Amino acid sequence: KGLMQELFTKGIGHKEFKETEIGRIPKEWEVIKLRDVLLLLRNGITLRQRKERNGYPVTRIETISEEKIDPSKLGYVIGLSEKDIEDHRLIEGDILFSHINSIEHIGKTAIYEGVPDFLLHGMNLLLLRPDKNKVHPKFLLYLLRLLRARKTFWIMSKKAVNQASINQTELGNLRIFFPSLEEQQKIAEILSTVDKKLEVLKQEKVKLEKIKQWFMDELLTGKIRVRVS
Repeated sequence: KGLMQELFTKGIGHKEFKETEIGRIPKEWEVIKLRDVLLLLRNGITLRQRKERNGYPVTRIETISEEKIDPSKLGYVIGLSEKDIEDHRLIEGDILFSHINSIEHIGKTAIYEGVPDFLLHGMNLLLLRPDKNKVHPKFLLYLLRLLRARKTFWIMSKKAVNQASINQTELGNLRIFFPSLEEQQKIAEILSTVDKKLEVLKQEKVKLEKIKQWFMDELLTGKIRVRVS
């Protein structure tokens, strides 16, 4: 989070900065509206979803609860036309955004990277399709995560009992920092590398916790005895 804050306020190698309505940024950067770098911003298909694994796989709110697409948490729909499939099939680089959820989950994001190889966009998650000629999809993903960490989405959401929501139009009008495409790619690569290291460390932590649990079970049941001098 500290690295994200550093990269999204100082950039890479900048010496001159300016004050804007969304904070201090490098002089060469612009401030634009989110919708200006998107080809598409919309909700998903509204057909009734089923849990039985027959039909077409479709995203649900739970699909991105860990901020990555979890194939074990999909819904399924039937009775789709070819146009429905064409209009709602995800393509690589698409970002899913949780705009209706409990307040602690509002603004969660995940990027579609082709797994599973066929997936439809379901309701209650907004689809943000980046214009790749303007914005690097992973740069946009990390920027949205920084804004969530800053509680930007918490502030702009409408709150009700046990639920919050963000208006699609207001999200599109959200002002964001905008470096060159080349710098976006460099920032995305740095943060992706850190993400990969974090994932390795998380897996190591899980392994160590399992080893610890095994030792506890063996020691507390007397299967392994400790000699006390």
